[in-house]
Amino acid sequence: MRTDDYVIRKRRHSCFFGTEFEILLKRLRADTFISIADVCVHYTFVDGQ
Repeated sequence: MRTDDYVIRKRRHSCFFGTEFEILLKRLRADTFISIADVCVHYTFVDGQ
């Protein structure tokens, strides 16, 4: 892991549930979210819509 990497510790399937992932994405002004098939990624993608 590099020193400029971000770490999101999640408690549920989705990275958005109970984390600051959305705040981080807004702060980084991210306008694209790429998802790879996996149950956790699926829940994150659905919550991010």
